[in-house]
Amino acid sequence: NQTLGPLSALVVAQLLKANKTATSIDLSHNSLRKEGTRALCEVMEGMFQLAEINISSNEIYPDGGESMAALVEKCAKLSVLKVAENNLTNWGQSCAPLESIVANALRTDTLKVLHLQGNVLREPGAAAIARLIKESKTLEEIDLSRAQLGPDGAISIADALTGKESNLKVLKLGENSIGSRGSTPLVEALCTSGHTLARLDLRKNNIPEGCVLG
Repeated sequence: NQTLGPLSALVVAQLLKANKTATSIDLSHNSLRKEGTRALCEVMEGMFQLAEINISSNEIYPDGGESMAALVEKCAKLSVLKVAENNLTNWGQSCAPLESIVANALRTDTLKVLHLQGNVLREPGAAAIARLIKESKTLEEIDLSRAQLGPDGAISIADALTGKESNLKVLKLGENSIGSRGSTPLVEALCTSGHTLARLDLRKNNIPEGCVLG
């Protein structure tokens, strides 16, 4: 939270080049944008011990998302990725970077925690995350709060959870306007499949008082 911009990111990138042992990097709450994100990701690709990256709230947009996807592919030990509040899909118009992040995360299959809250995902983005939930053997926590999933997005997530045993322990879906049409299949999927979920967050979703959740 040092208000780093794209030019400052170039300086930080140069400083990081000599660091081959860092396991965690927090660059959240700056203004890196796509240029700063690209410069930093290129350097972090050579930091082979990285296990946790937080680049939330940096206005990286889809171009920055593509840089993150390339980084995910290179980081063989990455277990925690936080890219919240970044307009990763340009207000839902481009989910390709998110799809690339998911594809590369499945390829390395080390990711345990993914935070995407505050990005506009809608149904296409939910479909990409549903693939991650369905195919990942390592995913334990995912935050999709305030992602404008709507009922159809929630149904995609529910379909991914149906009939599947997983390691997922935390699922945050707050403030997505999923209503009863989205919440009911979610709860049914969790109650009828072999899950180890410890926390399900459905707050502020316009779920009617009479809707039975379990």
